[in-house]
Amino acid sequence: MADNSSVKMISPDLANTEVAVEKGRAAVEVLDIHKENNIRLSLDDTSAKLLNKGLYDFDANQNRFVYSRAKRMCLRETWRLR
Repeated sequence: MADNSSVKMISPDLANTEVAVEKGRAAVEVLDIHKENNIRLSLDDTSAKLLNKGLYDFDANQNRFVYSRAKRMCLRETWRLR
């Protein structure tokens, strides 16, 4: 979590985890994930389900999130939420 940022735990259940980024930036690194996991991060009224290993960067100030993963080359995808 970046300075001057805040997150709120919506659901702490291990099988159904949801966290909302209320302001600022937060990053989540996924090292291992199973298809049974339902892990979501929310910005405003939109949520993203974490499906793959990698780094997920959420920015509530710019209303966007970035997913990055490293294999032989770096893959980086950015979504702007409306």
